[in-house]
Amino acid sequence: IENRQIKKQFKELLERKALNARYEDFVVTCQERSRLLKVPNWAKVPISGKKHQGIATLIFSDAHLDEKVKARQVGGKNGYDRPTALIRVNNMFVNTVKVCRDYWKGLTYPGICLAHGGDTFSGFIHPELAQSNAATMMESLLYWIDPIERGIKMLADEFGSVIIPSTVGNHPRNSFKPVHKNRVVEIGRASCRE
Repeated sequence: IENRQIKKQFKELLERKALNARYEDFVVTCQERSRLLKVPNWAKVPISGKKHQGIATLIFSDAHLDEKVKARQVGGKNGYDRPTALIRVNNMFVNTVKVCRDYWKGLTYPGICLAHGGDTFSGFIHPELAQSNAATMMESLLYWIDPIERGIKMLADEFGSVIIPSTVGNHPRNSFKPVHKNRVVEIGRASCRE
């Protein structure tokens, strides 16, 4: 029994080491790419000509990836989990290309702006989310890199260039959010009891 436990612990350590190495590679890549950031000319200066030009803009915000919501918790509608989120993220990219290519005819696009509004993940900002998240923040990040990267490549293939302005949002932090609703009333009640 002791030998099996040691083998299991060793396997878990190797898996954790591989996960940490993948995360470190991701961080280094982000740092290297962030040094190269600049607003491309196609996003600043309109090209003159007879064709109408536009910059397609897709807002990707508040996806709360890997949050689990059971349909029975919300009136039997709109359950949410990783498979559902994966379908929605894929549809977001596919339908953006489809609308710009097939429905907005007569426009040329020098590129697309994928505006990342933050809160991609639910985080652990209050106990409810800590219980309902499908994975740790790091596991979620590593899982979602590939599907989102595929979507960005799809946009680049269609539009040629992609610019991604981004903000962090408030959910991916690991600290609990302070209570704000009725805070003044509760503080008042506490003061009256003292």
